[in-house]
Amino acid sequence: MTQSSLATNPKSHPPSRATRWIDVCGNRECRTGWLQLFRSRSFPRFEEKWGCSAVCMERMIAGAVRSQIESWEPVPAERALRMPLGLILLSRGWISHRELQEALAAQRHAQNGRIGEWLHRLHGVSEETITKALGVQWNCTVLPSGMPGLEFARWLIPAFLRNRYGLAPLRQGSDKALYLAGKYRAEHAAARAMEHMLREPVHAAFLEDSAWNLADGDTADTAELHLPGRDGVVACIRELIEQSRPSDSRLVRVHDHLWLRMWLRGRGSHPMQIRDIVLPLRGGMDQDCPAEFIKSC
Repeated sequence: MTQSSLATNPKSHPPSRATRWIDVCGNRECRTGWLQLFRSRSFPRFEEKWGCSAVCMERMIAGAVRSQIESWEPVPAERALRMPLGLILLSRGWISHRELQEALAAQRHAQNGRIGEWLHRLHGVSEETITKALGVQWNCTVLPSGMPGLEFARWLIPAFLRNRYGLAPLRQGSDKALYLAGKYRAEHAAARAMEHMLREPVHAAFLEDSAWNLADGDTADTAELHLPGRDGVVACIRELIEQSRPSDSRLVRVHDHLWLRMWLRGRGSHPMQIRDIVLPLRGGMDQDCPAEFIKSC
């Protein structure tokens, strides 16, 4: 499935067929040397680099997959360095010691719910106060509901990833600064992934709980969900790129999934199209994902 590309086009112009005479293969281990000049292909391209053959393209993809897996910041390590939310609220004078103890006792007894939810339920601590404390805890921007110029930009990320991980891309202000709000945590790593994909700065942020009712609105999702075969995720991505022959393609990790975006040249006067692919890094797709939306490589 494809969709028209608006602000998500690659920053550079698509390479022309003439570039095959000056392009160098993106595979650092390529051994074809000057024979690259006689390759009849200008496409596909991956991460703004040309692959002179399917073998070289697969090695370029393998390096990118390895880099994405190794560079992802694990959530447990992030959380271990953070001051507990209740202590932040207490240290700022936003709650009392008794209110914190009662909320913690209720949370332990119920064995569910976040401490902020219990403080709101038992003592009426406002969403705004809890969201401020989250911003302090995770060192990120807080976007209050009703903030002037704040607009949801759901189309920037495949709906599957938004819904699976509680993500909400937003633009704000006259300069249309881009933020990525996380429903369950500060999404610093996912924001870096978006930066790489969109080639513009993305800031991690928090939203008040009530604002998520608007963030969760449905949008048509044209992303394809692919389940790698026995040859693995690298071979699956290489096959997709070789078949589509994009003018550019990029790959990022979003938690336990890889997101591949390909920019496809339009025919004649038709605009460039984008094709989004989501692949799991471990196991299969979620059980609640309809089988008809899953494709096999």
